[in-house]
Amino acid sequence: MVKYFISDIALTLQSYGMNSGYALPYQFYSDLAWGGLLNTRAFAQLPQQDRLRIQGIVNSEQHGNNVTTNGQTQKGKKLDCKK
Repeated sequence: MVKYFISDIALTLQSYGMNSGYALPYQFYSDLAWGGLLNTRAFAQLPQQDRLRIQGIVNSEQHGNNVTTNGQTQKGKKLDCKK
């Protein structure tokens, strides 16, 4: 059930991003959609590689740092979004 919500949230985030001038892949928005679900059973059941990637994206975007993957930078700052 969570995966259906993730998809809907990701599509909404992607639409907002595109309207704000971002040209980022769907995977980025899908990872962001997990942001409020990192402590759920559904998240814990994802493969470790996916969990690390998602945690890295969420940390980068929320806090400007990434403790789980190498070289991940904050997309909003990098792209200088004006909205």
